[in-house]
Amino acid sequence: MPEDRETYQILLDTAFRLLSLRPRSKKELEDKLRKKLQKCRVEDENLLETVIVRLEELGYINDGEFAEWWIKQRYGAKPKGSYSIQHELQEKGISRNLITSLLEGSVGDERQAARRLADKRISAYRHMPKMSQKNKLRDYLARRGFSFDIIDGVVDEIIEKDYNI
Repeated sequence: MPEDRETYQILLDTAFRLLSLRPRSKKELEDKLRKKLQKCRVEDENLLETVIVRLEELGYINDGEFAEWWIKQRYGAKPKGSYSIQHELQEKGISRNLITSLLEGSVGDERQAARRLADKRISAYRHMPKMSQKNKLRDYLARRGFSFDIIDGVVDEIIEKDYNI
């Protein structure tokens, strides 16, 4: 039993250290703590579950808050579109319903993020014909995971519509 208490404390300390760096989803923490258990050569899954439950009780694990934070981060410094964000959150164990509901409320943020990204990128294409500029910008925004509706709107705003190209 004393070994269990030591391992429990090690897992808790590891979780607090990880959470001090940035918020984490439940799945992320479980994966990291499972690796720590393997490193300690302990195979007690109940101990892992006990730590996770305790962290939830203390309010350190909340997938909804984590997903909101993740979306804000992804629309911020290095903007990504909703498709990329959805994929990242699914990998982190966030439910599809939660992701969908949070992303639906942030369409304006996604559009602003795409616009900021396109404004920065368009200067690299200024020497090209308009059609090439549009294609390059569309491809770039698509690779960043933005929806085609948003891409078309942003590209049309930045590059004047000229149907005689």
